Amino acid sequence: MTSTTSSTSSRRAKARRSARRKESTRGANAVGLVGIGRLGSYVLHRLRARGIAVRARRGDDAGLARTRVVYLCVPEDRLPEISARLARAWRDGPRPRAVLHAAGNLGSDALAPLAKLGIGVGVLHPMRAFSRRAGREHVRAVQNCWTCSGDAAVLAQARWLVRQLEPRAQVWALPDDAGARRLYHAGCVLANNGGLALHQLAAKLLAGAGLAPEAADQGAAALLNSAVFRGSRGRVLDGAVQLRGPLARGQLQVVREHVAALGRASRAGHAYRVLSLELLELAQRGKRLDRRTVAAFERALR
Repeated sequence: MTSTTSSTSSRRAKARRSARRKESTRGANAVGLVGIGRLGSYVLHRLRARGIAVRARRGDDAGLARTRVVYLCVPEDRLPEISARLARAWRDGPRPRAVLHAAGNLGSDALAPLAKLGIGVGVLHPMRAFSRRAGREHVRAVQNCWTCSGDAAVLAQARWLVRQLEPRAQVWALPDDAGARRLYHAGCVLANNGGLALHQLAAKLLAGAGLAPEAADQGAAALLNSAVFRGSRGRVLDGAVQLRGPLARGQLQVVREHVAALGRASRAGHAYRVLSLELLELAQRGKRLDRRTVAAFERALR
C-alpha cells in the first residue's frame, strides 16, 4: 500500500514538474500585444491557436516586459505616446528582446524612447489588409507576405513571430530609412486600394456600355482576379507574365479607338493611358512587341 502511494505521488510530482517546464517555455516565448483592432485581433487568435502565450491586458506594462517580443498594432499617431510610456515603465527591471510596430510608413525611429534603453526596435508590416473577421479566420491570399526592418537581432525576432503566425509566409527585409519607407508604403497603398479604384473605373465603363450595375461590378471583379492570378504565377518585374488584350496583340487601332472614346480629359481616359504605358513597358521586357510597334503605341498614349 505504501509502495503504491509512493509511486502515485512520484508520478504526480513528475507531472507537476513537466507542467512547470512547459509553462516556463511558453512564458519564455510569450508575445506581448498592444492594440486589439483588426490586425491585433488576428495576431491574438493565431498565436493562441498555436499554443503561444499572449499578454495583451490593457495597462499591464509589467507583464509586457516579461515577454520575448512586443508587437504594437496601433495607429501610427499613438506610437510616440505608447513608446514613451513603456520606456518609463521598463526603465528598471525586465525588458523584452524586441519591440516591433506595424506602421508601414514609419521606421524604427518611431520607437526611439525604447531604443535608448537598449531594447531592440523595428517594424513588422503585413503586406495585406485585414477584415473585421480576421481574428476568427485565416486570411486567404495568393501568398501571405510581411516586411521587417531593424538590426539583425530584431529581424530574427520579427521572423520568429511571423513563423508562429503563418509558417509558410514570406518575410522580406526592408531598409529602415525614410525615403525607402515612403516608396514602400506608396506601393502598398497603390496595390491595395488602387485595385479598388481600378475596379470602380472599369465597372463604371461597363455600366456605361449598358451592363446592369451588378453585372458590371462582378465582371470587373472577375477580370481583376484573373489579372492578379496571372501576376502571382509569373514575375511581373521581369516581364515573365501573361499579358492579354489589344496591346499584347499589337492592335494599335483598337487602342486608338479606346483613347478617343474615353476622352483625354476624363479620369478614366487618363488612367487608361497611364496604365497602358505601364503595360507597354511590361510587354517590352517580355519581348512581345518590336520597337516600331512600341513607338507607335507610345505616340497614341501620350
